[in-house]
Amino acid sequence: ELTITTITTAVLYNDLSLSSPLQYIFPERNLYYYGEIQTEQGRLFYVGYNSRLGYVKECDVYPFVIKNHPNLLPSDAEKLPDDEGLSSSSQNGFFGLRGIIIACLIFAGIIALFIAIKGSHNKQNHLNYYEENDYE
Repeated sequence: ELTITTITTAVLYNDLSLSSPLQYIFPERNLYYYGEIQTEQGRLFYVGYNSRLGYVKECDVYPFVIKNHPNLLPSDAEKLPDDEGLSSSSQNGFFGLRGIIIACLIFAGIIALFIAIKGSHNKQNHLNYYEENDYE
């Protein structure tokens, strides 16, 4: 949403080495600002203009300042006491739940082992055969 304006005729480059120009941009044109990078050629701005993305030199645009976002990021040093209490109680619940799950898995493993050992005994099937003298 941030736009910057060119001071002079600027060149929109395709790469950071500024070797392949995409197009020339006239003075007083608005460019969509996407970021900046410090290189050997100086500071370059990554911008968008006429559906093309590229780099322009810092000397080709008006100086500008990016305003900070009104909502501050939370930092570790500024934790509220309520947040700390909630996090410790949720961690205790997490470890309790973890213990229950591990116990269930161990119990299921013991049952599976018992079934495997008990089922491994082959019952000998007695084959009945008839002799000529036997009755049916």
